[in-house]
Amino acid sequence: MKEAGSKKKLLIWIAAGVLLCFTAALSHGIFGAASAKDVFGMLSDSCFLTGVLLGGLGGLSYMASEGFYDIFGYGIKTVWKLFRTGKPAGQFVDYKDEKAKARGPWLKQSLFTGLGFFILSGVFLLLYHFAA
Repeated sequence: MKEAGSKKKLLIWIAAGVLLCFTAALSHGIFGAASAKDVFGMLSDSCFLTGVLLGGLGGLSYMASEGFYDIFGYGIKTVWKLFRTGKPAGQFVDYKDEKAKARGPWLKQSLFTGLGFFILSGVFLLLYHFAA
């Protein structure tokens, strides 16, 4: 059952990527392109943009799931509590343990979808360079 949910999430990320790529291609004016070479260039740019956004989102969510940003939240909480009450906040280890319990899974489907769009961008880039 868990695998079916994972496939559904992957399909949702792929659909979002295709929609984003299509929107970027439309903003480039893909339907007004003069040659196939221009179309391949626009598709490469659109897929690259989609890969950066989705892959970056997946990478950032992985870092967040590992607790990379906990120190920033702890720093803000410490400063806020110090100014409000005049007392220092608790230990960072306790804060990190508390955050680890509430942490959810990372968006691995987003990362893999972004990597797929990077590969598509490379394919379209090769077609762009070898188009007449």
